[in-house]
Amino acid sequence: FPFECRLDDLIIATWTNRPESLPDIDTVVARAREVSEQANPEQLWSTVMNLPQWYFISDPATSTDPMVGICRDQPCALVFTDPVRARRYAEMIDPTCHAEGSRLIALSPSQATWWFRTLAARGIAGAIFNDGPFAFFTPIGQVTAPVDAVRSVA
Repeated sequence: FPFECRLDDLIIATWTNRPESLPDIDTVVARAREVSEQANPEQLWSTVMNLPQWYFISDPATSTDPMVGICRDQPCALVFTDPVRARRYAEMIDPTCHAEGSRLIALSPSQATWWFRTLAARGIAGAIFNDGPFAFFTPIGQVTAPVDAVRSVA
């Protein structure tokens, strides 16, 4: 190839051309917080489950595992609702990751649900979606619920 292109760059290029029909997650989180301090009402979860992809940053030590943070004194996988946010967070915590490339993992919500089942067996207690003022926590029981059951609740 006449140019160098990393997988992360392709994922982000795809996202910048995303359909306008995708929701603004920050707005959905803000609305959810008006209703509940947990920021996890049914509408928020339904919206997140209907996204085409969830994005994870691979752990530098084990590239097949997601990065983990601590929330409520328990280990939680870091999940992002768009690749730009994921890349920005990865570069903030490890500026060398931009040079490494291919640190993003993109999974559909149903694939992520199955992955979370294996992570739960290894002690992951939940998921922290996004970062900053619009971050929200979801317990592992909700993340690992069957997709159809979660959608039928919303």
